[in-house]
Amino acid sequence: MKRAKEIFLTITLYIVAILAGFMAASTVAVTYNIGFLDSLGILAFSPFADLFNFSEVLVRFIAIYTIALGVAIALKAGLWNIGGEGQFLVGAVMTLFIAKSLSTPHPALTMTTMILGAGFFAMAWALVPALLKARFGVNEIVTTLLLNIVASSFTLYALDGPIRGQGSFGYLLSDVLPSELRFPTLLKYPRVIETPSGVGLVWEDTRLSYALFITLAMAIILYIVVERSPIETHLGVVARSWRLASYAGINVFRIVVALMLFAGFTAGLSGALHIMGVLYRLDSGQIDHGFGYLAVLAAALGRAKIVGTALASIFISIVIIGSESLQRVSGAPYAITWVFVGTVMIAITIVEYIRGWRPSAATA
Repeated sequence: MKRAKEIFLTITLYIVAILAGFMAASTVAVTYNIGFLDSLGILAFSPFADLFNFSEVLVRFIAIYTIALGVAIALKAGLWNIGGEGQFLVGAVMTLFIAKSLSTPHPALTMTTMILGAGFFAMAWALVPALLKARFGVNEIVTTLLLNIVASSFTLYALDGPIRGQGSFGYLLSDVLPSELRFPTLLKYPRVIETPSGVGLVWEDTRLSYALFITLAMAIILYIVVERSPIETHLGVVARSWRLASYAGINVFRIVVALMLFAGFTAGLSGALHIMGVLYRLDSGQIDHGFGYLAVLAAALGRAKIVGTALASIFISIVIIGSESLQRVSGAPYAITWVFVGTVMIAITIVEYIRGWRPSAATA
């Protein structure tokens, strides 16, 4: 009975948090001459209005969840990797650098090298915060966050140097990725067009690619290897006390470094998947996606669980697409998207604080 009451209270609080986001975004939309109820309808139903919108939800999900997997595994040991945003960027840069520099007779080999190269480069990017945390106890939140700024500058440098496009004409952008180095499109959507003979229906590609299966495969592997084995218990001990973990024979230094490096790898992998499956190029206007920060929220809201983080990632993706649709309809600035996202996330974070969740409690 007590368990049922706790579940009911949790669901109620989450509904209130979501409604708070709806109310905040709808209130802003009203100032742009769109009805309050109309804006609520757009926020709630537009992500599922058609195949294209739903595919965009999954596009965001791939980017966020791939990063969040690494964040969640590290969070099981009480480690916060806030550097996913920067690691995502350096992974994207390395993907394009390898595509531009490497020539192999088989595109599949090049694509594999691009994916692994992006992951390992982002892993190397996370090495300094990992060593500082493991050896000297330096706060990883500060070091990984500061490296995001460095990553943004590094990306601008790369766009003006190693990966600059041949036809950029002074703009900071890369060449478009060749078609043979892209992931195939997974889904098409119908679009009605006018023809000389009347109205016709054409099927066009969405931006959803087979990269989705790479993310899901990694999630399944992590679920089996980590959450269905004693590894999760060991990580929970590290989260509670490094000294206790050492007494239990756990090599804390090795675990901390490995987890931080793995979080960097997944963020770099996300950058590669996003370039190879969605963007196909990079420019100076694409260095502020926010996926790395949203991944931290997803991992925290999912209580550092693989399935919970997946649900949180899909929810955040739905919120983003709903608020983007409202922004397009109302003509409001793009910031309305983050009004909705921010309000919902803050409200849910407050809910989790009220319920007393912390990483060590989730992983014990």
